[in-house]
Amino acid sequence: VLGEYDLRVPSSLAMAHTPPWRVLARAEAVAGINVLGYFSYDSGLRTAALHTIRAAEQVGLAVSARDVPVDVRVINEGGLPRALGLECHPVSLLHLVPGESTQHAYERAGLWRRPGVYRIGLWYWELEEGEPAWRRQADFLDEIWCPSTFIADCVRRVMRVPVMTMRPGIEA
Repeated sequence: VLGEYDLRVPSSLAMAHTPPWRVLARAEAVAGINVLGYFSYDSGLRTAALHTIRAAEQVGLAVSARDVPVDVRVINEGGLPRALGLECHPVSLLHLVPGESTQHAYERAGLWRRPGVYRIGLWYWELEEGEPAWRRQADFLDEIWCPSTFIADCVRRVMRVPVMTMRPGIEA
């Protein structure tokens, strides 16, 4: 899927301090990824999302990160300060709990769900069986990436969208 896009980002692209409407206009010309995750909540999912961002940046991708707030009051230590990026790139990676309503995640993040964006759920799960309620998310996701074949096999039994095993980024 990502191979359909030219993911190289010109070094001259500087989006810091740029008005949002100009960011969206530039994003149409330059591919990158959007990453939605629990950046203000200290968890393994936040760590995985941060590793995804670091890996993308190391290969020259532009990244727009957006925090999806959780219901727990926490201090944002070690997360992304002000993760308020827009969904301005053609691909979004959603580091969310499996089955979390994608629509509600966008609402909690205060983010408009832009049409025409290819959305990939990155799901971590520890049990052998998935939840039938996850099927409702199939209309909101184009595919799902899982960090292991164990998780991918579990998710495949429940979901009707393509499920891929995609190893997570690690810190060297």
